[in-house]
Amino acid sequence: MIELPEAVNLADQLNKLVYGKRISDVISKHTPHKLAWYYGEPKEYSNLVVGKTVGKAGAFGSLVEIEVGNTNILFGEGVAARFHKKGEPHPAKHQFLVEFDDNSALSFSVQMYGGVGCFIRGELDNPYYPTMKQFSSLAPYLTAYHKGIVFARPDFAFAANDDVKYKGETLPGNTQVFYSPMLIPVANQHVYEKIYEPMNELMSKIKHIDISDTTQHLQEACFENPVYVALVGDTVMLPQYYYRSPHSDPFTKPKSGVYGTNCPSDFIYGNIDPEPYSLLPHPKEHLENDLWTEFPIAENIVGRITGWDAQDASALIARTVFYDNVISGLG
Repeated sequence: MIELPEAVNLADQLNKLVYGKRISDVISKHTPHKLAWYYGEPKEYSNLVVGKTVGKAGAFGSLVEIEVGNTNILFGEGVAARFHKKGEPHPAKHQFLVEFDDNSALSFSVQMYGGVGCFIRGELDNPYYPTMKQFSSLAPYLTAYHKGIVFARPDFAFAANDDVKYKGETLPGNTQVFYSPMLIPVANQHVYEKIYEPMNELMSKIKHIDISDTTQHLQEACFENPVYVALVGDTVMLPQYYYRSPHSDPFTKPKSGVYGTNCPSDFIYGNIDPEPYSLLPHPKEHLENDLWTEFPIAENIVGRITGWDAQDASALIARTVFYDNVISGLG
Protein backbone atom coordinates (compact mmCIF):
# COMPACT_ATOMS: atom_id res chain seq x y z
CA MET A 1 0.00 0.00 0.00
CA ILE A 2 1.20 3.52 -0.80
CA GLU A 3 1.45 5.40 2.49
CA LEU A 4 0.87 9.17 2.57
CA PRO A 5 4.59 10.15 2.79
CA GLU A 6 5.35 7.94 -0.23
CA ALA A 7 2.41 9.40 -2.17
CA VAL A 8 3.66 12.93 -1.41
CA ASN A 9 7.16 11.95 -2.58
CA LEU A 10 5.79 10.44 -5.81
CA ALA A 11 3.78 13.60 -6.50
CA ASP A 12 6.86 15.76 -5.95
CA GLN A 13 8.89 13.63 -8.38
CA LEU A 14 6.18 13.80 -11.01
CA ASN A 15 6.02 17.59 -10.68
CA LYS A 16 9.76 17.74 -11.39
CA LEU A 17 9.70 15.24 -14.26
CA VAL A 18 6.49 15.72 -16.26
CA TYR A 19 4.94 19.07 -15.26
CA GLY A 20 4.42 21.21 -18.37
CA LYS A 21 4.91 18.36 -20.86
CA ARG A 22 2.43 17.95 -23.72
CA ILE A 23 0.85 14.51 -24.15
CA SER A 24 1.15 13.07 -27.68
CA ASP A 25 -0.31 9.60 -27.22
CA VAL A 26 -1.63 7.13 -24.63
CA ILE A 27 -1.92 3.34 -24.61
CA SER A 28 -4.31 1.64 -22.19
CA LYS A 29 -4.87 -2.04 -21.26
CA HIS A 30 -1.69 -3.02 -23.14
CA THR A 31 -1.03 -6.07 -20.98
CA PRO A 32 -3.99 -8.08 -19.66
CA HIS A 33 -4.07 -8.31 -15.88
CA LYS A 34 -6.86 -9.99 -13.92
CA LEU A 35 -6.36 -7.81 -10.85
CA ALA A 36 -6.01 -4.47 -12.61
CA TRP A 37 -8.89 -2.03 -12.62
CA TYR A 38 -9.27 1.20 -14.56
CA TYR A 39 -10.64 4.54 -13.45
CA GLY A 40 -12.96 5.99 -16.07
CA GLU A 41 -13.37 4.41 -19.52
CA PRO A 42 -10.06 3.24 -21.08
CA LYS A 43 -11.43 3.68 -24.60
CA GLU A 44 -11.86 7.40 -23.84
CA TYR A 45 -8.39 8.02 -22.41
CA SER A 46 -6.94 9.27 -25.69
CA ASN A 47 -9.78 11.76 -26.23
CA LEU A 48 -9.39 13.02 -22.67
CA VAL A 49 -5.66 13.81 -22.53
CA VAL A 50 -3.92 13.72 -25.92
CA GLY A 51 -2.85 17.21 -26.96
CA LYS A 52 -3.16 18.57 -23.42
CA THR A 53 -0.44 19.82 -21.09
CA VAL A 54 0.36 18.13 -17.78
CA GLY A 55 -0.39 20.20 -14.71
CA LYS A 56 0.43 19.62 -11.06
CA ALA A 57 0.48 16.26 -9.33
CA GLY A 58 -0.85 15.88 -5.80
CA ALA A 59 -1.23 13.21 -3.14
CA PHE A 60 -4.13 12.36 -0.91
CA GLY A 61 -4.28 9.23 1.20
CA SER A 62 -2.81 6.33 -0.77
CA LEU A 63 -3.61 7.89 -4.16
CA VAL A 64 -1.64 10.15 -6.51
CA GLU A 65 -3.41 12.38 -9.00
CA ILE A 66 -2.05 14.32 -11.98
CA GLU A 67 -4.00 17.22 -13.46
CA VAL A 68 -4.23 17.35 -17.26
CA GLY A 69 -6.53 20.18 -18.28
CA ASN A 70 -10.02 19.28 -17.06
CA THR A 71 -8.96 15.65 -16.61
CA ASN A 72 -7.20 13.76 -13.82
CA ILE A 73 -4.83 10.82 -14.16
CA LEU A 74 -5.12 8.69 -11.01
CA PHE A 75 -3.18 5.75 -9.63
CA GLY A 76 -2.76 4.15 -6.23
CA GLU A 77 -1.41 1.18 -4.34
CA GLY A 78 -0.04 -1.71 -6.35
CA VAL A 79 0.83 0.48 -9.35
CA ALA A 80 4.45 1.22 -10.26
CA ALA A 81 4.86 4.53 -12.08
CA ARG A 82 8.12 4.95 -14.05
CA PHE A 83 9.45 7.88 -16.05
CA HIS A 84 11.34 7.09 -19.26
CA LYS A 85 13.70 9.64 -20.78
CA LYS A 86 13.94 10.22 -24.53
CA GLY A 87 15.38 7.12 -26.16
CA GLU A 88 14.88 4.84 -23.17
CA PRO A 89 12.90 1.66 -23.93
CA HIS A 90 9.40 1.31 -22.55
CA PRO A 91 8.55 -1.73 -20.42
CA ALA A 92 7.29 -4.75 -22.32
CA LYS A 93 4.36 -5.09 -19.91
CA HIS A 94 2.26 -2.20 -18.70
CA GLN A 95 -1.39 -1.26 -18.17
CA PHE A 96 -1.17 2.44 -19.07
CA LEU A 97 1.45 4.40 -21.01
CA VAL A 98 1.56 8.17 -21.51
CA GLU A 99 3.88 9.49 -24.24
CA PHE A 100 4.99 13.13 -24.49
CA ASP A 101 5.89 15.22 -27.53
CA ASP A 102 9.56 15.34 -26.44
CA ASN A 103 9.66 11.51 -26.81
CA SER A 104 9.81 10.88 -23.06
CA ALA A 105 7.10 8.74 -21.47
CA LEU A 106 5.43 7.70 -18.23
CA SER A 107 4.38 4.08 -17.71
CA PHE A 108 2.08 2.52 -15.13
CA SER A 109 2.38 -1.18 -14.37
CA VAL A 110 0.14 -3.07 -11.97
CA GLN A 111 2.06 -5.48 -9.79
CA MET A 112 -0.14 -7.78 -7.67
CA TYR A 113 -3.26 -5.61 -7.97
CA GLY A 114 -4.08 -1.94 -8.44
CA GLY A 115 -5.96 0.74 -10.29
CA VAL A 116 -4.96 3.43 -12.79
CA GLY A 117 -6.67 5.60 -15.37
CA CYS A 118 -8.08 9.01 -16.16
CA PHE A 119 -11.44 10.75 -16.04
CA ILE A 120 -12.99 14.20 -16.33
CA ARG A 121 -12.53 15.95 -13.00
CA GLY A 122 -15.53 15.51 -10.73
CA GLU A 123 -17.07 12.64 -12.71
CA LEU A 124 -15.44 9.57 -11.17
CA ASP A 125 -17.91 7.20 -9.48
CA ASN A 126 -15.68 5.04 -7.29
CA PRO A 127 -16.19 4.24 -3.59
CA TYR A 128 -12.49 4.64 -2.78
CA TYR A 129 -12.14 8.10 -4.33
CA PRO A 130 -12.57 10.76 -1.63
CA THR A 131 -15.28 13.28 -2.41
CA MET A 132 -13.73 15.75 0.04
CA LYS A 133 -10.01 15.73 -0.64
CA GLN A 134 -7.47 16.48 2.09
CA PHE A 135 -10.23 16.99 4.65
CA SER A 136 -8.39 15.06 7.35
CA SER A 137 -5.59 17.64 7.21
CA LEU A 138 -7.96 20.14 8.87
CA ALA A 139 -8.62 17.99 11.93
CA PRO A 140 -5.38 18.90 13.78
CA TYR A 141 -5.99 22.63 13.37
CA LEU A 142 -9.57 22.41 14.57
CA THR A 143 -8.44 20.22 17.46
CA ALA A 144 -5.63 22.58 18.46
CA TYR A 145 -8.01 25.53 18.60
CA HIS A 146 -10.48 23.67 20.81
CA LYS A 147 -7.73 21.91 22.80
CA GLY A 148 -9.21 18.54 21.97
CA ILE A 149 -8.15 15.14 20.69
CA VAL A 150 -7.76 13.83 17.13
CA PHE A 151 -9.17 10.32 16.83
CA ALA A 152 -8.54 8.78 13.41
CA ARG A 153 -7.95 5.36 11.88
CA PRO A 154 -7.72 4.16 8.26
CA ASP A 155 -10.21 1.38 8.97
CA PHE A 156 -12.95 3.89 9.79
CA ALA A 157 -13.64 4.05 6.03
CA PHE A 158 -16.32 1.83 4.52
CA ALA A 159 -16.49 1.07 0.81
CA ALA A 160 -18.51 -1.77 -0.67
CA ASN A 161 -16.08 -4.15 -2.34
CA ASP A 162 -15.59 -7.92 -2.53
CA ASP A 163 -14.41 -7.97 1.09
CA VAL A 164 -17.85 -6.82 2.24
CA LYS A 165 -19.91 -9.93 2.92
CA TYR A 166 -23.20 -10.86 4.51
CA LYS A 167 -23.22 -14.35 6.07
CA GLY A 168 -20.10 -15.23 4.12
CA GLU A 169 -21.54 -14.17 0.77
CA THR A 170 -20.45 -11.16 -1.27
CA LEU A 171 -23.04 -8.53 -2.19
CA PRO A 172 -22.68 -7.95 -5.95
CA GLY A 173 -24.17 -4.93 -7.64
CA ASN A 174 -24.01 -1.22 -7.01
CA THR A 175 -21.61 0.01 -4.32
CA GLN A 176 -24.09 2.59 -2.97
CA VAL A 177 -26.57 1.74 -0.22
CA PHE A 178 -29.27 3.71 -2.08
CA TYR A 179 -29.23 1.09 -4.85
CA SER A 180 -28.16 -1.94 -2.76
CA PRO A 181 -30.22 -1.98 0.47
CA MET A 182 -28.60 -5.23 1.68
CA LEU A 183 -25.46 -3.20 2.35
CA ILE A 184 -27.28 -1.56 5.29
CA PRO A 185 -26.74 -4.33 7.87
CA VAL A 186 -23.03 -4.69 7.08
CA ALA A 187 -22.52 -0.91 6.92
CA ASN A 188 -24.13 -0.61 10.36
CA GLN A 189 -21.99 -3.43 11.69
CA HIS A 190 -18.89 -1.61 10.42
CA VAL A 191 -19.87 1.72 12.01
CA TYR A 192 -20.81 0.06 15.30
CA GLU A 193 -17.72 -2.15 15.68
CA LYS A 194 -15.03 -0.09 13.95
CA ILE A 195 -16.01 3.42 15.07
CA TYR A 196 -18.77 3.59 17.70
CA GLU A 197 -17.25 1.06 20.14
CA PRO A 198 -13.71 2.53 19.94
CA MET A 199 -15.20 6.03 20.40
CA ASN A 200 -17.01 4.88 23.53
CA GLU A 201 -13.74 3.47 24.86
CA LEU A 202 -12.14 6.87 24.26
CA MET A 203 -15.06 8.66 25.95
CA SER A 204 -14.73 6.37 28.96
CA LYS A 205 -11.07 7.31 29.32
CA ILE A 206 -11.87 11.02 29.00
CA LYS A 207 -14.55 10.70 31.68
CA HIS A 208 -12.56 8.20 33.79
CA ILE A 209 -15.51 5.78 33.82
CA ASP A 210 -15.24 2.00 33.51
CA ILE A 211 -17.59 0.65 30.81
CA SER A 212 -16.49 -2.99 30.92
CA ASP A 213 -19.85 -4.01 32.45
CA THR A 214 -22.25 -1.21 31.51
CA THR A 215 -22.41 2.10 29.62
CA GLN A 216 -25.07 3.54 31.93
CA HIS A 217 -22.70 5.66 34.02
CA LEU A 218 -20.98 6.99 30.92
CA GLN A 219 -24.37 7.83 29.42
CA GLU A 220 -25.34 9.78 32.52
CA ALA A 221 -21.99 11.61 32.67
CA CYS A 222 -22.11 12.67 29.01
CA PHE A 223 -25.76 13.72 29.30
CA GLU A 224 -24.81 16.07 32.16
CA ASN A 225 -21.55 17.27 30.61
CA PRO A 226 -21.48 16.50 26.86
CA VAL A 227 -18.40 16.19 24.68
CA TYR A 228 -18.26 18.04 21.35
CA VAL A 229 -17.55 15.71 18.41
CA ALA A 230 -16.57 17.14 15.01
CA LEU A 231 -16.60 14.73 12.08
CA VAL A 232 -14.04 15.82 9.48
CA GLY A 233 -14.44 13.74 6.34
CA ASP A 234 -16.92 12.49 3.76
CA THR A 235 -19.33 9.60 4.27
CA VAL A 236 -16.92 7.04 2.84
CA MET A 237 -14.11 7.98 5.20
CA LEU A 238 -16.57 8.42 8.10
CA PRO A 239 -19.67 6.42 7.12
CA GLN A 240 -23.13 7.14 8.43
CA TYR A 241 -25.32 4.71 10.37
CA TYR A 242 -28.60 3.66 8.72
CA TYR A 243 -31.69 3.72 10.91
CA ARG A 244 -33.86 1.11 9.30
CA SER A 245 -37.38 1.68 8.07
CA PRO A 246 -40.19 -0.83 7.53
CA HIS A 247 -40.98 0.92 4.24
CA SER A 248 -37.79 -0.38 2.65
CA ASP A 249 -36.33 -2.94 5.00
CA PRO A 250 -33.34 -4.62 3.32
CA PHE A 251 -34.60 -8.06 4.34
CA THR A 252 -38.31 -7.86 3.56
CA LYS A 253 -38.80 -4.92 1.18
CA PRO A 254 -35.44 -4.19 -0.50
CA LYS A 255 -36.58 -1.38 -2.77
CA SER A 256 -33.60 -0.12 -4.73
CA GLY A 257 -33.35 3.60 -5.32
CA VAL A 258 -36.26 4.70 -3.15
CA TYR A 259 -35.99 8.11 -1.47
CA GLY A 260 -37.14 8.72 2.08
CA THR A 261 -36.65 5.15 3.28
CA ASN A 262 -34.06 4.22 5.84
CA CYS A 263 -32.23 7.16 7.35
CA PRO A 264 -28.46 7.68 7.03
CA SER A 265 -27.37 9.72 10.03
CA ASP A 266 -24.43 10.87 12.17
CA PHE A 267 -26.62 10.54 15.27
CA ILE A 268 -24.77 7.45 16.51
CA TYR A 269 -21.54 9.43 16.88
CA GLY A 270 -23.17 11.39 19.69
CA ASN A 271 -25.13 8.49 21.16
CA ILE A 272 -23.51 6.60 24.04
CA ASP A 273 -26.02 3.78 24.43
CA PRO A 274 -27.79 2.75 21.20
CA GLU A 275 -29.20 -0.73 20.95
CA PRO A 276 -26.67 -2.95 19.16
CA TYR A 277 -26.99 -3.27 15.38
CA SER A 278 -28.71 -6.35 13.98
CA LEU A 279 -27.74 -8.55 11.05
CA LEU A 280 -31.22 -10.10 11.17
CA PRO A 281 -34.65 -8.83 10.12
CA HIS A 282 -36.29 -6.55 12.67
CA PRO A 283 -39.77 -7.31 13.99
CA LYS A 284 -42.44 -5.02 12.57
CA GLU A 285 -42.79 -3.09 15.85
CA HIS A 286 -39.03 -2.52 16.22
CA LEU A 287 -37.81 0.95 17.18
CA GLU A 288 -34.20 2.15 17.17
CA ASN A 289 -34.15 2.72 20.94
CA ASP A 290 -31.39 3.37 23.47
CA LEU A 291 -30.44 1.10 26.34
CA TRP A 292 -30.74 3.52 29.27
CA THR A 293 -33.32 6.10 28.20
CA GLU A 294 -36.92 5.84 27.09
CA PHE A 295 -36.22 7.54 23.77
CA PRO A 296 -33.03 7.85 21.70
CA ILE A 297 -30.82 10.67 22.98
CA ALA A 298 -27.54 12.02 21.61
CA GLU A 299 -25.69 12.64 24.85
CA ASN A 300 -22.75 14.26 23.06
CA ILE A 301 -22.96 17.12 20.58
CA VAL A 302 -21.97 16.01 17.10
CA GLY A 303 -21.62 17.79 13.76
CA ARG A 304 -19.95 17.12 10.42
CA ILE A 305 -17.84 19.69 8.59
CA THR A 306 -18.48 19.52 4.86
CA GLY A 307 -17.41 21.51 1.84
CA TRP A 308 -16.35 21.30 -1.79
CA ASP A 309 -12.72 20.77 -0.79
CA ALA A 310 -10.28 21.37 2.05
CA GLN A 311 -9.91 25.05 1.16
CA ASP A 312 -13.66 25.56 1.31
CA ALA A 313 -13.88 23.87 4.71
CA SER A 314 -10.83 25.78 5.96
CA ALA A 315 -12.57 29.07 5.15
CA LEU A 316 -15.69 27.85 6.97
CA ILE A 317 -13.67 26.95 10.07
CA ALA A 318 -11.83 30.27 9.98
CA ARG A 319 -15.10 32.22 9.80
CA THR A 320 -16.42 30.23 12.76
CA VAL A 321 -13.27 30.61 14.85
CA PHE A 322 -12.99 34.34 14.25
CA TYR A 323 -16.73 35.07 14.17
CA ASP A 324 -16.72 37.17 17.37
CA ASN A 325 -13.72 39.16 16.15
CA VAL A 326 -15.42 39.88 12.82
CA ILE A 327 -18.77 41.02 14.21
CA SER A 328 -17.16 43.09 16.97
CA GLY A 329 -15.81 45.45 14.32
CA LEU A 330 -19.16 45.92 12.62
CA GLY A 331 -20.49 48.35 15.21
